[in-house]
Amino acid sequence: MVPEPDSKSPEQSKPEESRDLDVLIALESDLNERERQHIERVDSLEWDWLGYHNAVKELARERLQAEQKLADRKLELDTLQKQLSAFEAKLFNREARLASRKEKVDSDARENRAQAKLLEDQAEQQLATQRKLTARGVKVTAREKKVTAREVKVAAAETRHRARRVELAEAHAQITSLEAELSTAAAERDLLQGELDEAGALKLSALHIPSWDVAQWMFSEVEVDFEQFANKVAFTGEGPFKRSDLEASARELGLQVGQLGARQAAPILVVGREGWNQAAIEAYVGALGDDTELFIFPQELWVAALLVRYNPFRYLEDKTCRAAVETFGEGHPVIAWLRSQEFPWPEWQDEVGPPPQPFDGKVKHSPLDKMDYHVGKTKALPASTRRNHLCAAFLAAQLPLADFHSGVSPAKQREYMASWGQPRSRTRLRRMAWHLAMLVVARARLLNYEIAVKEWEADLVWLKREYYSPLMRFQWP
Repeated sequence: MVPEPDSKSPEQSKPEESRDLDVLIALESDLNERERQHIERVDSLEWDWLGYHNAVKELARERLQAEQKLADRKLELDTLQKQLSAFEAKLFNREARLASRKEKVDSDARENRAQAKLLEDQAEQQLATQRKLTARGVKVTAREKKVTAREVKVAAAETRHRARRVELAEAHAQITSLEAELSTAAAERDLLQGELDEAGALKLSALHIPSWDVAQWMFSEVEVDFEQFANKVAFTGEGPFKRSDLEASARELGLQVGQLGARQAAPILVVGREGWNQAAIEAYVGALGDDTELFIFPQELWVAALLVRYNPFRYLEDKTCRAAVETFGEGHPVIAWLRSQEFPWPEWQDEVGPPPQPFDGKVKHSPLDKMDYHVGKTKALPASTRRNHLCAAFLAAQLPLADFHSGVSPAKQREYMASWGQPRSRTRLRRMAWHLAMLVVARARLLNYEIAVKEWEADLVWLKREYYSPLMRFQWP
């Protein structure tokens, strides 16, 4: 079948072909424009990638430089650490040698003193014997005419006396020799003491800790000798370090951390300068008992003791160590308070020291006497009555005024009464104890005072058991 020819004329088909050609030209132009934009975008991305690649290479180069610097710094730090370890080892060895030499010198000095004391005792015995022989010779000489038969004995006694004098001269020569040896040993001891002082100054100069972070770093290599310290420690108060920091460091070192109110109190108490409680510390000291060692460290002394790796309270016989411990205690409020509470109980069997307050006058009747406290056969008070009077004197808000001999000025009288202190106070107890102890010493060798002395001694024992608290017995350092 032959298609029918298009009914349009040639004149009509020409405009349509022209429109199609324009459309094709427009499409081709648009396509070229898109292709150009695409090429420009690709070029832009290539330039961006090239810049990124160069930046990555620069960062890698900087990283390599930083790692090299870090390795160099680490090498320097290792070198310094080795030098520090070598210095510490050298210092430790020197301290050990100094301690060994000091111990040897002290041992020799003690032995020399013991020998000198023995020779002195022998010399005194010989002198006493000489005095007896001299007295006996005088008596024999006075009775020569009546007792002629004893002339032989007197001659023999004179011979022994001359021999004793020769022995005494030899003993004096030995004493002189020992004194010279003792002087030499003392000079060596002073020399060693100077070396120890230099070593102590070196230690103290190295104990400046600018911050707790530095202290923690120094603790990182510390090994605690539990025989030197104790395996349990308690902390109270703040300053100059935080209590929590000290407790954490103690746990890291392997120590048990106790509390003030614990049933089994720790034998070491570390105290800060602020935030501490007097009643809690007094109860803590009382809970330990008389037979338990107790070491009270200011925070600064505790840090220093850990760094030098020994407990300074175990070496207080060393003058340098005691001076260092007391330096740490100066100006510390807890230590000042502890020292204000302590006083030694009088040991009247040997000797009695000075009274709590000086007093030059004479007292007829003391406040205890005015409160009807009496001992001996005359009053014959039972122990319970005497101790009730002592209790009343310790608790009395106002003690009766003592009776004085003539010539005692009013100022001296006021001074004497002030020495008895306030009720329930350490001063009141101390004055009562020393008063009874002085009465014991003054009357112990007098006839007809045996019962009074025994009752005074028994009342002193009771007074100590009732009122002498552990805090008064504790002495720092």
